[in-house]
Amino acid sequence: MAGCPEAGSGSVVVYRVGDTCPAGGIVFYDKGEYSNEWRYLAVAPKSTETEWEGEIWGGYGTEIGPSAQNTAIGTGAANTAAIVQVLGAGDYAARLCADLEHGGCNEWFLPSRYELREIYATLHDIPEPLGGFEAQPYWSSSESDHPDRSEWAAWGKNFVNGYEGEYNKGNPPTMFTRAVRAF
Repeated sequence: MAGCPEAGSGSVVVYRVGDTCPAGGIVFYDKGEYSNEWRYLAVAPKSTETEWEGEIWGGYGTEIGPSAQNTAIGTGAANTAAIVQVLGAGDYAARLCADLEHGGCNEWFLPSRYELREIYATLHDIPEPLGGFEAQPYWSSSESDHPDRSEWAAWGKNFVNGYEGEYNKGNPPTMFTRAVRAF
């Protein structure tokens, strides 16, 4: 959290789902206590600098492997790091999130499958949606773990109807990307 607004603040602030965090993101998850240097997950606010349309997941034809196939809440940062380590430079979903500097923070990442599911459930699929999400599918950082699909597929979630499935890593005409962070 070095360089982020809450780093070294010394005060304990309790956030609720839907609150705005110091870096400007919207809190979508609270694990109940601080452990492993975080308690909350927040999704970046909607803007042309924090949400991307039509970017590839990356690495079509390349299996990143088990280090990017985690789906649980709390694994998006590790998935993102693994993807960036293998694919390197370029314009693709995980890299855009990893390179994001917003709200005084540079520790953004592409959410895991279940982190994305939580964003949908707590911020979008509610009577008064928060976050301004498009009625389109969004990428997760979770590569397919199926041996016949991991080279070309990654998990995503459709913010129209909640469908969650494997999408083609290299052909995303309507895929959106939004970064998250842990704090």
